[in-house]
Amino acid sequence: LLYDMQSDMPEQMQRDFVFRIPPVQWCLDRMQDWLLLRSDAVFCSAGLAKRVRKANRTAPVFEWIFPGLAPEVNETARRELRGALGIGDDERAIVYTGNFAPYQGVGRLIRAFRRIRAVVPEARLVLVGGQSNHGSPFPPSSDQTGMTWVPRRPRHEMPLYMSVADILVSPRDPVGNAPLKVFEYMAAERPIVATDSPAHRIMLDETRAVLVEPNEEALAGGITSLLEDPARAKELAGRARQYSLEHLGWTHFVFRLSESYAKLFSLRADYDED
Repeated sequence: LLYDMQSDMPEQMQRDFVFRIPPVQWCLDRMQDWLLLRSDAVFCSAGLAKRVRKANRTAPVFEWIFPGLAPEVNETARRELRGALGIGDDERAIVYTGNFAPYQGVGRLIRAFRRIRAVVPEARLVLVGGQSNHGSPFPPSSDQTGMTWVPRRPRHEMPLYMSVADILVSPRDPVGNAPLKVFEYMAAERPIVATDSPAHRIMLDETRAVLVEPNEEALAGGITSLLEDPARAKELAGRARQYSLEHLGWTHFVFRLSESYAKLFSLRADYDED
């Protein structure tokens, strides 16, 4: 049995309230342990090897890194989308893409944005993701000045939404696997602010992003620092893009995956001989 583990199941299921209930989380965790324990080998997203080893200490584990791809974005389409989102030419867009599960830290980002607006009044916050039938991510009766929510869009549109950003943000809690959005953030060549966690540090460091503590004050400070220093923002974006091209492209992904399969088949051959 070969298990392809893209994410930690109990963690991912938290986007729906019923799956956040502690007894339900416990059941999901046990189900995942059951599957991992019976796996002969596990291919997992970078950052999940430790979780696999918690359940199964003997099966071979191969971590894979998602290929960051950034198709060329038409400049006219980019400008039209900024206009459709109500982002003026003199305004600065802070963009988050992804789901709104609690561990993603979207609430933290919303609270941080209020601090940012006090210093940079031309800042705008755009949240792309979440289901419209789940309701707005913004707290009821809260001040939503400068904030825009775009319910979930098709994946192929994400490069366009990322292109309207002056800053891309990943405010998630220090949990689980490397967030796939960050691979695409890097390829999009936009400055990144992310919480400082082992999952983010798989592909980010201080030369490619601003890494901050997972609280609203630090997040606001990191974003504001880049809004006030365009030269540094451009430098970080360029380095992240270069790293993406050199280490996270499709060719590198295929090569690494092929290596993993070759090693797996080698282990299988050794097992058969025994």
